[in-house]
Amino acid sequence: MAEHFDFIITPPADADYEAGTYSLSGVKNSKEMKNYDPAYLRKSAVINGTVTLGVAKTPLEGATVYIEMGNGKNLETKTDAQGKYVLKGVPMTPATQKVWASKQGAVPNIISHAENISVKQTNTLDFNLQTDKEIVIDKIFGFDVDVQSKEKQKDGTWLISGSLINLPSNDNFSLQDNKQTIPFTNLKIKKSSETKNNIPVGIPAEAKFPSDIAGLKLMVHHSFGVVQTPEIGDVMMVSSENNKGKIKGKIAVQQSSFKFSQNYISFGSNQDYAFALTDKPGSFNTDVVSIDAAGYAKKKFGIADLNGKELTFSLIGFKAKANNQKSFLEDSNIRLATILSVENIPAMNPSKLEIDAGELVIHPDKFDPLNNSNPIKFKLENWEFSGSNWVLQQNSSGINIPDGTLKTGVVDIPLKNVRIKPNDFEIGDAQVNGLTLAGVTPVNVVAKNPVFGYNPSAGNDHKPHWELRIIGDGGQPGVTIGNLPGMKTGDLIKFQKFSLFSNGDQIIAPGNQAQIITFYDVLKAKPIGLTGGDKYFDMSCGIDLDIPQLEEVSGAIRFSKPAGEVLFELFPVNVSLHGPGGVDFNANLQFNDHPQQLIKGRFTANGTIRDKEGIILKGQLNRTTTAAWIEVNPKNQKLKLGNGSMADIEGKMDADMSKGEWKNFTFSGRMDGFKGMQGDTRKTFTVYGSVTANNQKVEVKNIPSAFGDIGITYDVPNSRFIGDLQLNKQIGALYISGTANMVVDGSGWYFLAGGAVQTPGIGTLNAGMMIGDYSSISSDITQKIMQYAYDKNVPPSIQNKVSGFFFTGMKDLPVINVPDYSVDLGVISASFGAKAGLDARMWMGFDDTGNEYGIGAMAFVHAYLKGASITCTKFGAEARAELGMKGIYTSSNGNFSLKGCGSFSINGSIEQCVPTPCWSDGICCDYCGGIGVSQGIRVDLSLDSGGNTDLSFGFGNCSGQSNMTGNW
Repeated sequence: MAEHFDFIITPPADADYEAGTYSLSGVKNSKEMKNYDPAYLRKSAVINGTVTLGVAKTPLEGATVYIEMGNGKNLETKTDAQGKYVLKGVPMTPATQKVWASKQGAVPNIISHAENISVKQTNTLDFNLQTDKEIVIDKIFGFDVDVQSKEKQKDGTWLISGSLINLPSNDNFSLQDNKQTIPFTNLKIKKSSETKNNIPVGIPAEAKFPSDIAGLKLMVHHSFGVVQTPEIGDVMMVSSENNKGKIKGKIAVQQSSFKFSQNYISFGSNQDYAFALTDKPGSFNTDVVSIDAAGYAKKKFGIADLNGKELTFSLIGFKAKANNQKSFLEDSNIRLATILSVENIPAMNPSKLEIDAGELVIHPDKFDPLNNSNPIKFKLENWEFSGSNWVLQQNSSGINIPDGTLKTGVVDIPLKNVRIKPNDFEIGDAQVNGLTLAGVTPVNVVAKNPVFGYNPSAGNDHKPHWELRIIGDGGQPGVTIGNLPGMKTGDLIKFQKFSLFSNGDQIIAPGNQAQIITFYDVLKAKPIGLTGGDKYFDMSCGIDLDIPQLEEVSGAIRFSKPAGEVLFELFPVNVSLHGPGGVDFNANLQFNDHPQQLIKGRFTANGTIRDKEGIILKGQLNRTTTAAWIEVNPKNQKLKLGNGSMADIEGKMDADMSKGEWKNFTFSGRMDGFKGMQGDTRKTFTVYGSVTANNQKVEVKNIPSAFGDIGITYDVPNSRFIGDLQLNKQIGALYISGTANMVVDGSGWYFLAGGAVQTPGIGTLNAGMMIGDYSSISSDITQKIMQYAYDKNVPPSIQNKVSGFFFTGMKDLPVINVPDYSVDLGVISASFGAKAGLDARMWMGFDDTGNEYGIGAMAFVHAYLKGASITCTKFGAEARAELGMKGIYTSSNGNFSLKGCGSFSINGSIEQCVPTPCWSDGICCDYCGGIGVSQGIRVDLSLDSGGNTDLSFGFGNCSGQSNMTGNW
């Protein structure tokens, strides 16, 4: 893939030529053969001779004779059993060469020796080497070593120079040239505690030392050529760990490792190196071990760019980057988790697209095609392209996608043979005849010449946009749609103009295809336009439900296909109706609780029923093929009335379809939570403007009679029912006739009545009645009932509240043989008279068992005498007799308990004044004084149904008051 190549040319072993190098630059990818200038090798010299050892000049087998070629490279040969050698390929330049002879590994050490020679075509050079019994140096950190010189220091150490030789390969790295050595200079050696053949073994004084080379050429996993250079500094370092040496540094893969054109893959502008290896995937540490004397298990290497950062590269012209976490080199593969970048496709949003291309596998001679089922998605303005099962291969010009879809928001356009280039988007074929509306239902394209492509002047703004244009000709529609839920078989929705633009503009109009489509036999829709998304589209339309007083409204219908079946959904439409009596219905317009539904033969809309008085109830509008009505829904609603309520409300307002108008709204509910009410407590009301009810009945606990034919009005602002009725009822032992008023509100309920009451044993009384459960009784209410009693004081049972019923009545009684009389004799005048009457009361509490009554009655006679003289003397006398009884009577078993009281009270007084002249009548009475006497005697009686009696006498009166007004 590189444009520059360097070749090392090695001649055959028996040829008399030097090894050489050859470089090519500007290499281009081409299928045509191209000839380059030939490469020539120079003629070389030959050196031969013998290597012996010691004074005896014993032939030395296995000795190495070599010439240093630079950077650790040697031209070398070995001696045979006779110590003879032949060194071929010796460069003719420079004219003088230094030739070394050495024997590594011998104990004691054999000292290496060098000779300079003037090079001729054929040369003879013999060596006689000597042994070193001072110190043994055969390994440096576990590496074989060739010691060329040794110089003893004053501190007892030695400085040596030489080379690490026979460098070991491992499962990860091997030398590109197996004769590569690592030369070093002035390495300090010290004696160790170890000896060999009684000679001390020398070891490095420090744990690491610098070499004399700037890099090593290696093979990684026997597949890719790499060059290792120092991570820090200019020369390679040799370090030790547990006395085992290793070579660490930055390792870069050579561009020349790849035998394919750079037009396919390019790793940057560096002509020599492609990228760096890291110590493991996901790491950016480029300090990597290559040669290790301790051994080196096979591993994966991470990948980074030459600066130790995320790798970026070019793939078939696409800008690409490798995910550092998932990219690595292993065996003969480089695996790059590749992200491709696409830029500057017309109208693409965003302008740069990153595609997860998956794993790119690179071999030395090729890369595997990228096949990926993950969809590629991007937007062309508001449109969205999606394509999967795509491929990118070595000889392609882009990403090839056999099938794709362009979602316009209204229709899905099938595409064939799509190609994504680094900065372009090519569509082989748009399958207009395979259009679907948002993937929901097929679109039948009637027009003969649809147009699709990138239009430089389109839409309302006349700017470049992608466009799909379908227009019907000759009065024909451009597209038709049928077989949607709710439509009659054979019906079609027709649009003459059907143009879509990638910026969201659209022209979808019925044009000359005006029509009304009936859905589910109830709703009539007049199509206007379409919008859509993934698996749904919305049709805006005029909607007519043929409901009285409801005009055509704007609305939308959604068709969706979430799981294989096309579904119908009506968006809430504005339904506002005005019924008689000021009753309004307004539909809910929320989208999340499905307030409106259209099914076969029926439309429903949830909403609110209101009247001008303030009633607010949840309701539902219903429309069938023959009728329309509004009903209270759900039926468990309440109208709050203090601690009670009107509960379980039902109601309905019907439409007269023949007249096109609505009837009055009628509703009913149960009077719930009011103590004392029972039985059929549902009340029915009709809204005529006021909320009224006629001929209703109220059943009361413990009273075997119902109050019927009540007229009730609902006072909405005060949350109060008010009503009245004419009483003509038997209640227990009483018969009542008169007029009653009813109140039900937040404090409870009560009836307040006045009229005639017939009682056993007493006869007819003028009576007042209160029955109910009311928490706060005002004084004006108690005054109304107490006007029917001689005793005007309010009894304790109704002073503050009522919870049950209370009757009170009064009756004048005739006084036998006590006529009213007055006399005026001039000197003295007097008057005399008497009055008698009867109070009767009856009560019962709702907390009682239901058959216990409180009863009471009191009779009284009041006689009086008043007199006055002309001499300013006044006198008077009066007497009052009281007889009363009260108690509890249980009707179920006849038990009773009564307490009675009888009393007689007299009162006498006389007053004398001084007569004085005055202007009014000549004499005035002033400076008065007098005396008065009052005394009462009473008797108390108690008895019950068990025969128990008690009688006692005392002073006072039954009313317990000092005067004689009475209060019992």
